[in-house]
Amino acid sequence: MASFIGYHGTDEYGARKIEERGFEDSPSESWLGPGIYFFETQGVFDGIEAAEWWVKTYKKYPRWVILKAEINSVAVMDLFGSKIDRAKFGSIKQKLLEKHLASGGKEIDFELKTVFMAINRKVDIIRCLVDAARLDKFVNFVVGFPQIQICVTKSGCISNFQKFNEGIL
Repeated sequence: MASFIGYHGTDEYGARKIEERGFEDSPSESWLGPGIYFFETQGVFDGIEAAEWWVKTYKKYPRWVILKAEINSVAVMDLFGSKIDRAKFGSIKQKLLEKHLASGGKEIDFELKTVFMAINRKVDIIRCLVDAARLDKFVNFVVGFPQIQICVTKSGCISNFQKFNEGIL
């Protein structure tokens, strides 16, 4: 069983909805597909800082809340901490790329989102390292704002969530 502590940023209304009804999936357009997104703290990666950046800088919520939760599952695709899972990801990516090309698609049009959507249906959790600086539309070989993101595809994996921090812009 894999266990993680994650931080989820939302607005005041979203926090109330979660307290009343539980977590709901993000739309399928999200980075790793539909799911509930958390940031993790480990080593130099600060999940609290990332969650606060999300609500203050990216979403610009006037009243924001950070929730802390436990996340547990045996069905995890861990692209941050597992060489085996990274190899599986590469294999799935290659097979989907070959199908894309065989159907007349161009390699330049192939998106990793296709791979995440395929994986998303088979696991409860996808964990990976992302660079939030990509949202600034500045592509470089330097990772500007690395974050460990956890996409939970089954809300039953989330437990013991509580308000961790809140604020006003």
